[in-house]
Amino acid sequence: MEFPYEEIERYELASEIPDNVDRSRLWSVAIYDTDCDCCAYLYGPSQDHVNVFYWVLTQEQHDGQTYYEEMAHMDRCEVAA
Repeated sequence: MEFPYEEIERYELASEIPDNVDRSRLWSVAIYDTDCDCCAYLYGPSQDHVNVFYWVLTQEQHDGQTYYEEMAHMDRCEVAA
C-alpha cells in the first residue's frame, strides 16, 4: 500500500529534526532492494532506525505499529550507489 499522507517536511539526518517536532507525526523511511528489479520504500514509526534513508513529517499521526510500502523501479530509487 502506498504512503497515503502528504509530506510536509523531509529530514535527511536525525540531527536535522528539531526537538519540538511532534514525533507521532514523524515517519521513518527505509529503502531496500527487492528481487524484481525494483526497490521498496518502507514508511514506519519514527523510532525505527534500521536502514533509514530519511524521515518525513505529516499532519497525520501514526499509531506506532502501521507500515506502508511503496515499490519503485530501480532507475527511480534514490539509494546512493
